[in-house]
Amino acid sequence: MNPISLKPARRSILVRSLPAIVKGGLLFALGVYAGPIARANVFDSAWWIDGPKFVGVAWIGFRVLWEVLLWNSRLYTLSETHLTARSGVLRRITTSVPLENVQQAVLDRLFIERLTGLGTICITTAGSQTIIAAWVMISRAGERLVAILKAVEEIKAANAVDRAGIQVIGLAGGVGSGKSEVARLLGEMGYLVIDSDQDAKAALDRPDVLGQIVTWWGKEILLPNGKVNRRKVADIVFKDPAERARLEGLVHPIVKRDRVALIARAKAEGKPGVVVDAPLLFEAGSDKDCDYVLFVDAPRKVRLARIRDTRGWDEAELNRRENVQVPLEAKKKRSDVVIVNDSDTATLRSRVQEGVERLRALPRRRANLSKP
Repeated sequence: MNPISLKPARRSILVRSLPAIVKGGLLFALGVYAGPIARANVFDSAWWIDGPKFVGVAWIGFRVLWEVLLWNSRLYTLSETHLTARSGVLRRITTSVPLENVQQAVLDRLFIERLTGLGTICITTAGSQTIIAAWVMISRAGERLVAILKAVEEIKAANAVDRAGIQVIGLAGGVGSGKSEVARLLGEMGYLVIDSDQDAKAALDRPDVLGQIVTWWGKEILLPNGKVNRRKVADIVFKDPAERARLEGLVHPIVKRDRVALIARAKAEGKPGVVVDAPLLFEAGSDKDCDYVLFVDAPRKVRLARIRDTRGWDEAELNRRENVQVPLEAKKKRSDVVIVNDSDTATLRSRVQEGVERLRALPRRRANLSKP
């Protein structure tokens, strides 16, 4: 592929300044036409005329200058492995997205963009429900979109993992349902268990992730030892869905790359399959990386008793956490097999074995994992 390096179209400066030009023009016209009337009937002052004209011109000038500076700060690039978007006047932010992590690239064109032949390309990644990067008001946007999609397709095709002969089972269920215990039992059956929760926590301590988190939320997010204060992070992301989506967009692609490597290892070692124990399997889009999804169910009273003993949570905390997740009934409907964990370990082991046999009789989902 041919690398791409471009900036927004120059005419985007005028397009983005247009609202200010209209408002400033109205103020200028107000001074020209209404100013003399006010000067004659209210009190005699040149500011009735000059004031609105000055404010209108200043408004237009400031906005155009700002858009020029913003245009100059923006740079969009596409290489064989990454897509980047740089922007910022007072603070420069560069977002780099590995092509293998691109989940969607779409062309968004406002009415004014269609009139002026411009377009904006929006990029989302696996695990993120929000736009992670955007190429704003570029020319030949359709052509650029095709180039991005082709580059993504090429790298994913080149890195496709041979999944023949190995199952990838995702675990879903409510907090306290016993997913970790089911994962342990599957481990006894020879499956390689991937603890995505631990992987996500480990990702927070990576220098690149740590640096980005400090950029977002300041050094107050750190513990005295320099590591991330996970309690403060939890407070931020559970209160603000946008911040949660931003963190997931940073961490989930890292977790996915590690997961792909483990799947390749499991195949090389002759394991029967891999178990993805992820607390937010559906929310992160990780179900799309699995051949099957096994839902672990348990009565709410049982789950609440378990989390009181293991995590010290009360019912209010359980509600707070589950309210920002996909509803349990929806998760259950999107799963392939449901097992109930409301008895002893021996009973659960039998149910897990039965559940695995039922999964083997089902057709696989379309999995889309790629090598890192």
